[in-house]
Amino acid sequence: MRTSQAFFTGLFFCCIAVVSWGIFRATPPQELFQQSDKVAHLLAFAGLAFTGRLALVNINGYLYWPAMAVIAMAMEYAQGIFQISRYSSVEDAMANVTGVLLALLVCGVGRKVRNG
Repeated sequence: MRTSQAFFTGLFFCCIAVVSWGIFRATPPQELFQQSDKVAHLLAFAGLAFTGRLALVNINGYLYWPAMAVIAMAMEYAQGIFQISRYSSVEDAMANVTGVLLALLVCGVGRKVRNG
């Protein structure tokens, strides 16, 4: 494994740990401003999807991106099941998927710039 690939894989696993901790912790984070939790969901899943794409370059994008969108929705649903003090929210799931779509956009623009 190349050094950069190992770095991206490690970064992806760190993102998995942080996002999982945030989703499955017993208490929701403090709201810094109105809808700040939605912004946090969007940024968390954008980071997760982006680092995942860098780490998992051998997976076809037509498989990777839909799988990440399903994972984003499933994690929100699982939050309501596994944490009795928390609940699932359609709006949070939408923010998660929007984060994945943002990462897709950034990766697409990056590929266009890199390929000219």
